[in-house]
Amino acid sequence: MLSCHALSLDQRLHDIDGEWHTGQVTAILGRNGAGKSSLLHLLAGLLTPSRGCVTLRQRPLNAYSPATLAQHRALMLQDATPILGLTVTEVLETATFAKHRPPTPQQIERVLTELDLYPHRQRPHQHLSGGERAKVAFAHAVLQLRCSDATPRYLLLDEPCAALDLAAQEQLLQYCQQLAQQEQIGVVMVLHDLNQAMRYADAVGVLQNGRLVAYGPPQRCLTASQIHAIWQQEVVLLPHPQPPHRPIIVPTQTLSA
Repeated sequence: MLSCHALSLDQRLHDIDGEWHTGQVTAILGRNGAGKSSLLHLLAGLLTPSRGCVTLRQRPLNAYSPATLAQHRALMLQDATPILGLTVTEVLETATFAKHRPPTPQQIERVLTELDLYPHRQRPHQHLSGGERAKVAFAHAVLQLRCSDATPRYLLLDEPCAALDLAAQEQLLQYCQQLAQQEQIGVVMVLHDLNQAMRYADAVGVLQNGRLVAYGPPQRCLTASQIHAIWQQEVVLLPHPQPPHRPIIVPTQTLSA
């Protein structure tokens, strides 16, 4: 299991304790500047905490070599930079580390098909749109984990829907649910859309001023009063007509500062 204990980062994060489970989707929420991306980067081992620690299977992340850690977690960053000189397929072929086995042609074809990227497989990566590059980055992270026999495995996503259109957002979030449920991958993602978190997350962690102020099922953490307290926004919660019938969050009036 991936866990953090009294995790702090300078003035950005303070004394965060938490366990991040496999087999579920967890959304990290909060206002701009709350520390969401910093927390995700700490969980990935990209940043060094000023106090506390992140552990994987009860060992600190810095006890793992980069190659070993890469077998347990894959990270999708916000910025999907164009990669010059490589096709989409060639980019996905790089989803491997050190002694780790590379993805097979069958694995690459599967993820290309599942994410509607197959028609773009021979296109130069730098010719893709921002949304298409984001989907390739997501596919790369998925392949990295599918090439691994290690347990546990975590997919860490920093605002994965930011560059995607509505249909692509729904596709990615449903795909994340399937990864969690069918492949027992722990998906931890930073989101801004509270309705997406309500509908697709099994658990949410809410940050405020660098502190974890709520953690649990979205129906319990994203009440109208909690949203008002964190986001300074009045909302009403309406019933959703389709399963799993979680509420729809509707803004009503912006409060004066």
